[in-house]
Amino acid sequence: MPDDKLSEHITQFDAFVEDAEAKQNKSFVNNWELIDELGKGAFGATFVAQRIINVYDRPVMLKGAIKLINLERGLSAGRITSIVSELEKLSHLNSRYIASLIDAGLVDIGKGVELPYFVMDFIEGSNLTDLVKSSIENTKNGLSADKFKTLALNTLRALKAAHSINLIHLDIKPENIMFSESDQAFVLIDFGISEFLTGDVLKDFFGGTPGFMAPEVLRTKATKPSDIFSLGLTFYYAITGVHPILAELRSRAKSNPDLLKNPTRAIQRIYEEIEYNFDLFSHDQRALVEPMLRINPKERPSLELLIKTASQLEVRFEASPEIAGGHDSNKIYESWSELKPYLENLVRQQGVSGFTVTVDENSQFSLWFKPLTLGDDLYVTCTKPKNSTNLGMIGWTTLDSTIMMKKVAKDPKVIAKEIAKAMEIGFQLKPPIVIS
Repeated sequence: MPDDKLSEHITQFDAFVEDAEAKQNKSFVNNWELIDELGKGAFGATFVAQRIINVYDRPVMLKGAIKLINLERGLSAGRITSIVSELEKLSHLNSRYIASLIDAGLVDIGKGVELPYFVMDFIEGSNLTDLVKSSIENTKNGLSADKFKTLALNTLRALKAAHSINLIHLDIKPENIMFSESDQAFVLIDFGISEFLTGDVLKDFFGGTPGFMAPEVLRTKATKPSDIFSLGLTFYYAITGVHPILAELRSRAKSNPDLLKNPTRAIQRIYEEIEYNFDLFSHDQRALVEPMLRINPKERPSLELLIKTASQLEVRFEASPEIAGGHDSNKIYESWSELKPYLENLVRQQGVSGFTVTVDENSQFSLWFKPLTLGDDLYVTCTKPKNSTNLGMIGWTTLDSTIMMKKVAKDPKVIAKEIAKAMEIGFQLKPPIVIS
């Protein structure tokens, strides 16, 4: 691309972003209104955005994080491939604990300049780094036992979903894990450098964040267990508030500043020699995290075993009943055909105006359904999911920032059907499902 044309792209991009930042006029990317800037870098800018869609003449507000890509390097074939590749990876992911792709396309920002964009779930809350810092400031400790259990199960399930389609994240760190305030769930974000595996090892790859990259990634041989190692270091930070590898590097550099001339080699040595301090860990927390940090990727536990271990983590007595209660008294439903009759019977027993249905997915998020009577009308209300689009498409509307609702007939069979549909389509749950 000629230099003057490239310059035009840069100028138009900067002008568009500056105008959006100034908020003097409403700025739109197609039908998405830009609200607040989340961040800006060499490759683009990210904004909180919203749009309204009409479903059977009912307005549904959608909210997302929109990334507008700056073509500062020109619209080369390689750049197009990179953009399409990232969108392809995002489109394959389907997990409650991974930020979902909502929309993508091209936007004309003036003078015939078209820039690509994509929209992801907007997670209302803090990233894990900020959450841990806040916890340490308030309690002098990292995450509480119950919140750590939530973190462990949510992120391990996110990895399982990604690895099931042979996608490795390659940049797991506290900044790439968001805590959703609306449903008290941890969500894995930023698959920007992720890669699909076609074999057991991804060769000639080097990338990620120093201090969280697995030892084999430093040798350009990434594997699925590389994500497990990075997540183990993230768990270590969640409990201690310490980045162990970087802390050790800084400590050694005080007496030997030359180490910083080749930090990669220094970190490789640290991996081989470091002794992690597990004094702040409970016995069961250490049993989960320590095996994840084994140098040999083949010796790290499988995700299935880690999820089982995490589900058995003990929590303090003051933890919420949903978490502290466990599964012993709950019923596990292996199919929708088994669950729906139970829901209908539950509503009949408790009454159409007094029922409560709580879904206890390994006790790790608060998902409930309750009745609401307005005049002569009956509504079913529920926890608002991190992405309310699916519920909106089947007739649910927003009651407030944390609750959605749908008008229903005062019939247990109809109510049970709507609850099951909301679970399956709106929340994208899959059996087995635990009801408490």
